[in-house]
Amino acid sequence: GVHAALACFLDGECAEGHTPLGARTSIIRDVYGAHFKNHPPPQEAMLHVHHDIAREVSPDFDKLPKSFRHLDEFFNFDCDVTTAGDDVKVLVSVDESTYEGGLHGDNHPLVWARSLGAKQAPVFYSALGHFPLYYTDDASSASAQQRYVQTILGAGLDYVTSRSKPIERQEPAA
Repeated sequence: GVHAALACFLDGECAEGHTPLGARTSIIRDVYGAHFKNHPPPQEAMLHVHHDIAREVSPDFDKLPKSFRHLDEFFNFDCDVTTAGDDVKVLVSVDESTYEGGLHGDNHPLVWARSLGAKQAPVFYSALGHFPLYYTDDASSASAQQRYVQTILGAGLDYVTSRSKPIERQEPAA
């Protein structure tokens, strides 16, 4: 899923500001682990790539810096996606102390992957990518932010099309 994929099947029209929206169906949460709630106005914030986990999804995540500043709409979700199951792997998170309007505190995932169901279907979500400039095909003029979003989305496509190895299940530490 990309950006607004988690904003489907909502019970309202305006998502900007702190207008919380509710879900009309559980399918989005069932598949992705969370549903869109709202977002503050677009702004810049510090993102952190969790390379140790992300490289399990795709080696392309190693092309990204450990942290980078990024301009986007930073979605708030209706729950902590990491509680959706032990198969959820947070790949990129946002530092809420670097922008205004976050509702998740120290744990605010923006990009994650999971393996769902008996057949371990690969599921990938990135909340990044609100602006059309992130989807340019002119690599010679692309900014670092554009390249980072394109790298993340490419890694996600590779993951869901099984061109990367599936996420290894990890047993919880005793």
